[in-house]
Amino acid sequence: MTDEIVSKSAFAGIAGVSKPRVSQWIADGKINGDAIVGHGHRARIRVAVAQEQLGLRLNILQRIAHSTTSPGDENTVDERIKAERLAQLQHGNARAAEEAALRAGIYVRADDVKQQFGAVASRLMTSFESAFLPMANAIVAAKAQTPTDVLRAMRAAWLEARAHAAKAQGEAALQIPPMVEIDDALSQP
Repeated sequence: MTDEIVSKSAFAGIAGVSKPRVSQWIADGKINGDAIVGHGHRARIRVAVAQEQLGLRLNILQRIAHSTTSPGDENTVDERIKAERLAQLQHGNARAAEEAALRAGIYVRADDVKQQFGAVASRLMTSFESAFLPMANAIVAAKAQTPTDVLRAMRAAWLEARAHAAKAQGEAALQIPPMVEIDDALSQP
């Protein structure tokens, strides 16, 4: 088998690559000299010599890819590289879309949400605690004698405290600048 001489197509099948890849190896000088019998498009390949030359001249990544590609495999190294590049571009596009959505307010950072929930909980606790004294005063003023009287006085005081807190929150909300949709902002001169 050391003197076996085959066509470029047959060598491509032996090497597990496409015929154009074999032609590219010849053009790049990775297969040359004693490995080539004849000239031009009718040139043939001396298998053992060509394989030895490729083993020496292909870089390690090319050799690994070459050794893992079986004859007739449509998924050549070039196709795999293109597929990986496409996947990389798709990942980059998805990331850019996520960042645009974040800037537009469609997505929010989890840490920001946690911080806002903490602020809301703090304001609620402050509202509850600030209502204790008015509730106690309402109970004393009502001269409540039964649990029902106490509950009635507490509810009345709580409704008043809740209305006061809602008014304060409403005034604070009016101080927040309005949200502007991106499309609206871009269309204005």
